[in-house]
Amino acid sequence: MLVYYRGNNNDSYYTIALAFKYNGLNSKIVLFNPFTQNIQIKKLWVKNNNRRIRCAYIIEEIIEETYNNWNGYKAIINDIKSKSLFGKIKFSDSSLELANELYSKIEITDWFECKNDNQLNSLKNVALDFHDSYIKKTKDLNNGKRILIDTTWDCFIELKCIDIFKYDVLFDLSFEYYSDSNLYIKDDVINIEFELGCSNDDRYFDIIQCKKLYWRIKL
Repeated sequence: MLVYYRGNNNDSYYTIALAFKYNGLNSKIVLFNPFTQNIQIKKLWVKNNNRRIRCAYIIEEIIEETYNNWNGYKAIINDIKSKSLFGKIKFSDSSLELANELYSKIEITDWFECKNDNQLNSLKNVALDFHDSYIKKTKDLNNGKRILIDTTWDCFIELKCIDIFKYDVLFDLSFEYYSDSNLYIKDDVINIEFELGCSNDDRYFDIIQCKKLYWRIKL
């Protein structure tokens, strides 16, 4: 699982997420720290100046096993299970070997491409379903369009839509925002449906249909 972790004092990096537990503002993630060469449990949300900010963005989810709301690699989940016996999570040497192996295979690209529903779901998870998000600006390309979206959840998401079949979007920066989203592939066409939480007309969705979709996080 690929994750971008943003810590304090410029302690930010791409690494491997080994397990995660979604529980609102108390969500946690198990990740490999490449600088200290160990496995750590981090909070997804931390306090900063009387507000909660997100510090981990899971770009790719891989679930081999689930236990007590934890999801992740089997070896890590087994270590978490042992907590019920010993009272403290201690990651095994084999788990550390797995983490090092997975980290050595990381490939970071400027853009992440969505080729299947799982990758579309990962985009939705990073954007928190695009709830309360809005379009900040757009840019026309020769073969498509770039769209910068303020998620209002501590990051921007930039989309790059290539070979657009349908673009039914009313770009109203002063008024329009989204409440939810549906992203799916049908007949080899990527469908992006932003449910409108507020707009100044009778539309319920902003809709984009394209052949290829790329995205990236901007902080």
